[in-house]
Amino acid sequence: MGGSDILKSIQFYRKVHSDFTDATSTTGVISIGAAVVMTFLFFSQLSEFLTIHEETTMVMDENTVDKLRINFNVTMQFLPCRFASIDVADSHGDHYVNITTHVAKWRIITNEDDEHERLAAKPTIDRRIDDRSEKDIETATPTPNPEELDVYSENEDNAKDITPDNFEQLVSTHDLTLINFYAPWCHWSNRLKPVWEHTASFYKDNPRVLLGRVDCTNDANRDLCRKNHIMAFPTIRIYRLGSTDSHEFYDGDRQTHSLLEYISGELKEMKGTVVRSEGDSEDPAPPIHLRKGDRRFKNLGEEQYESTSRGPEGCMLTGFVMVNRAPGNFHIRARAVGSSFDSDALNTTHLVTSLTFGSPLSIREIKTLNDDISPFINTLENEYFPSTHYGVTREHYVKVVHTQYKKLGARSPVSTYQYTNTDTEYVEHPPSAKFSFDLSPLQVVVTQSRQPLTTFVTSVCAIIGGVFTVIGLVDSVLYHSLNVLKKKNMGKLG
Repeated sequence: MGGSDILKSIQFYRKVHSDFTDATSTTGVISIGAAVVMTFLFFSQLSEFLTIHEETTMVMDENTVDKLRINFNVTMQFLPCRFASIDVADSHGDHYVNITTHVAKWRIITNEDDEHERLAAKPTIDRRIDDRSEKDIETATPTPNPEELDVYSENEDNAKDITPDNFEQLVSTHDLTLINFYAPWCHWSNRLKPVWEHTASFYKDNPRVLLGRVDCTNDANRDLCRKNHIMAFPTIRIYRLGSTDSHEFYDGDRQTHSLLEYISGELKEMKGTVVRSEGDSEDPAPPIHLRKGDRRFKNLGEEQYESTSRGPEGCMLTGFVMVNRAPGNFHIRARAVGSSFDSDALNTTHLVTSLTFGSPLSIREIKTLNDDISPFINTLENEYFPSTHYGVTREHYVKVVHTQYKKLGARSPVSTYQYTNTDTEYVEHPPSAKFSFDLSPLQVVVTQSRQPLTTFVTSVCAIIGGVFTVIGLVDSVLYHSLNVLKKKNMGKLG
């Protein structure tokens, strides 16, 4: 037996000569139907093969890292940066105050469109000067005997009492005005009092400089203190060139020699004066403070300056803190060495631009996350929380869940954290914006998968073979049934 004879003997697919087959129109229709069914099932299986499936499971969190990173960008609309302190506490008993590592602060102010603008280091305040010479604006800086410096007496009374009635008049007639806003009950205000009065004694006869004082506990002065955004005692506020618009505060040493040195430096840098010179027959025109780009003043031929009277100063805090993997909180509150705070003047309104947990994700990694995860990694994004009252804390309760997303074909899974938030308000002294967090012991694992190629090939073969066989059986039944009917009909005719 030859090789070809052996191959013929083991064939699975024996061929029938066309002379021994019977082709009918019915068989043609069935064949077309079979082809349509096989084509439809093939593309359905192909679509299933190309579809990526995601499976979500819950497992115990196996993260062994001791610290958790919290990334934030929070704007305190009415809390100046010099008072804004980030504190962290947890259930382990750890408590960290005024964290500054990896934290940046930006002075901001809310404009008329409720947008936050960054402030410069100093307010830009200047005025129009008419025919003033350098000699006109020169005023001798006091050079006291060194032995007289920092020697204080409780009985000195040299600072000018500032009230709502004389505030505008006194500030507008001096080139440099420093006002001490204080409270008699404040320990730090009482410590500053002799220093302030002693410093004022050197400028009692100086027409360019005024040192004043305001008792903010006096009912008559409460509106004046609130208008000047006073929330801590003592607060030394600085006004230049007769302008009552200011967002600058004195934060230097509270000693006479330090104050004298500061005032002397400011006078040397000042671009003009509001003090009447000897040759003037009347007081100079009031200061002109213009906002940049203001069309009302474009034809005056004056240099334009930015006003800083648009509202209270706030602070944008951005960065991250490392906390223990335990229930705890971080909060932003008013804190300053050497100051006491009035809770009735503290407003914790804040904007959360972003709040995320864990290592920051790249833009590419964020795009890989599905729509069920991405909205919850920064749940508080661009959420605004206005305080309904002064002196209240807004606390956010954040439940954090570790999440791993295993994308099909990726080398390693994306690890991130999802969280939900609820919040409440309550009275606290001092008030704060508080973010309390708790970590779930479970971890969410989302895995992408696709039907294996072998399964796809097997399914296609099953479709072709199954449809071919089933349709063949149907065709055979129809064929033989029609033959039987035909024979019966022929017998009746015969």
